[in-house]
Amino acid sequence: MSSIRVLFLTCFIAMVLAEESSRPSVSVSSVRPTIRAFSTTIRLVPDQKAGYPEKLMLQAAGALTDDSKRDASTMKLNEEVKTDEKQLGNPFPRATIGEPNAELTPIEAFKQNKIVPDVCPDGPEKALEVIYPSAKEVKFGNELTPKQVLTAPTVKYDADANAFYTLIMTDPDAPSRLNPKAREWQHWLVVNIPGNDISKGDTLSQYVGSAPPKGSGLHRYVFLLFKQPEKVQFHETLHNANDGNRGKFNTNSFAAKYNLGAPIAGNFFGAQYDDTVPATHKRLGF
Repeated sequence: MSSIRVLFLTCFIAMVLAEESSRPSVSVSSVRPTIRAFSTTIRLVPDQKAGYPEKLMLQAAGALTDDSKRDASTMKLNEEVKTDEKQLGNPFPRATIGEPNAELTPIEAFKQNKIVPDVCPDGPEKALEVIYPSAKEVKFGNELTPKQVLTAPTVKYDADANAFYTLIMTDPDAPSRLNPKAREWQHWLVVNIPGNDISKGDTLSQYVGSAPPKGSGLHRYVFLLFKQPEKVQFHETLHNANDGNRGKFNTNSFAAKYNLGAPIAGNFFGAQYDDTVPATHKRLGF
């Protein structure tokens, strides 16, 4: 009986080996197109159950076939799909601002960073010179910390001494660029500026520096200068430095309401949360 068992096992093993040798081999190159095709279906979507702030999760817009699941080579798919782990760990992915480029015109810089159309339909032709007391200068998308912009900057521009101007500083990314439901948040608004003497203008909203919420990523802070057709009687709510009720401002609607036309000069910087923000939020009643 033991000889029969040995003979049976020998035949069985020989059959298995013959079957395995007859199967076509799967090369990495033949699997890679499948991996690439699948990786293009991965997208970031908000988890509706998480509430606000939104948590990000991975969702596949397709499924692998049973055959590919059984194929050991496709187990490398997760290694081929490039996912930004840092972004997934943050409920508000950091929005990027293009690196300052001296070769770009103000209009091009505004378009590149989506300020056109997020804030205004047309970008300014000229640059505003904006320098903070911290000696930090605004340079079309450079990053400044909230600590560096706590107090109002000096703003310079070529002006007609007999004309009046309006200066706006606004944040279109409130409370985050991912979910700008409070767009825009008004940081500074001065109107009826005679020539380039901002101190002699009418301040409708006192200056408040950048104060992006923790985890909300990089915000864009935009300065715009408009040339008024004449001295204007503005009918707007006044905001002091402790008033946080500044959301839902719309630069384009404001300019249209008072016939300001397109901005003639502008600039912008980026900022994200730092340890000075809680004090600013407390002062504003947040």
